[in-house]
Amino acid sequence: MISCVTPRLSSIGKALQLPRLVRFFLLGHSHGGLIATAGAIRGRLKATGFILASPFLHSKVLVPRSKRLLAAIAGQSFPGFGCERGCRTA
Repeated sequence: MISCVTPRLSSIGKALQLPRLVRFFLLGHSHGGLIATAGAIRGRLKATGFILASPFLHSKVLVPRSKRLLAAIAGQSFPGFGCERGCRTA
């Protein structure tokens, strides 16, 4: 789960390298809590402190093994396949 957040860490890390005139606390909610935790563990996010609000660290939904296997095979076989979510990208 944590490996999927690496691209987001670099952009957050750049913002945190700005000159600091005040203490900087990073707030991470839900998936942002996962990104903040991964960055802190890897040493890529340097902040005075981290505030985690309902961090998404693990799903409580039990996915059957057959579905996880099918998803892994489909992901390797059709890497560009996606579902329309109705969100526009810039």
